[in-house]
Amino acid sequence: MSSGEGETQTGMLTPKPCPHTLPMLMDETGVRLVPYQLTEERGWTVDVDQLHRALETARGRCAPRAIYICNPGNPTGKGHTEPRRKKR
Repeated sequence: MSSGEGETQTGMLTPKPCPHTLPMLMDETGVRLVPYQLTEERGWTVDVDQLHRALETARGRCAPRAIYICNPGNPTGKGHTEPRRKKR
């Protein structure tokens, strides 16, 4: 994943909060974290607008090629139902 073509560093959309070891692992592999905030008030859900803002912020710094998904979420413990996971 981290060996994209050209000089642009690979980016990975990463929820905040995220597992405490993830930033170190991605740093070791040369992948730049592109953080987006989970919404605690709505049960640690993903806000699509937050994802879009993260992508816009990443432009020019890296090329996001992946999204980190952990279900149930670590460290929140939030599990997403099948309909929620399929929602676009």
